[in-house]
Parts: sequence; C-alpha cells; structure tokens
Amino acid sequence: GSLPPGRHAFTLENADLGIRKARSLNLRSAPVNEEIVFGKGSVAVTAPDGAAIFIDAKRRGTAPLKEPLEVYEGNHKITVSVGKAKWSEAFSVQADQQMTFTVEFD
Repeated sequence: GSLPPGRHAFTLENADLGIRKARSLNLRSAPVNEEIVFGKGSVAVTAPDGAAIFIDAKRRGTAPLKEPLEVYEGNHKITVSVGKAKWSEAFSVQADQQMTFTVEFD
C-alpha cells in the first residue's frame, strides 16, 4: 500500500497460523520494499499414549507423535490433556529451533 513519509508501526498477524510480528519503518519519499519472512521452528512432545496435544488452542495431534510439530516463530502455548488431567505452558520459539516437552501425569 501507499503511506505518507514518516515513521509507521505495523503488526502482521494471522491467528489461524499462529503468526504475529511487529515492525516499524521510517519511510522517506522514495518507494520502499520490505520483505518479511516468517520462520518455523518445531515442537517435539512426549506424553502418555492417547494424550491430546494442542498448540494455541488448536488440536495438533495425539500422543505418541510420529514427528515434531511445526510452528511459526514467536510466542505460543502448548496444552496436553488426558481425560480431566491437563498440563499447559507458554513458550517462545525461534526460526529453526526445536523445543522439546515431556509431559507426565500422576
């Protein structure tokens, strides 16, 4: 789009994909092209067989997982549940980073 010269703040967000990135640009009179890349990391989860695994409130699989789950870089929340037992944790992942969670219920 077109914007007047000056400092502008942008937030690019897609809740369905778990993407949120904030940027600011100082625009001059010349056209500016800005490429924004959203990298992915991965989340490996070890949990009791049959446990439901959610990332950002979206079901992503059932334990045991065959492979790690891909997520876009940024802040997320993982929740693992079996019956009424529930475990959750907020985490942040960078591009190409692999997070590992081991969940055990008593």
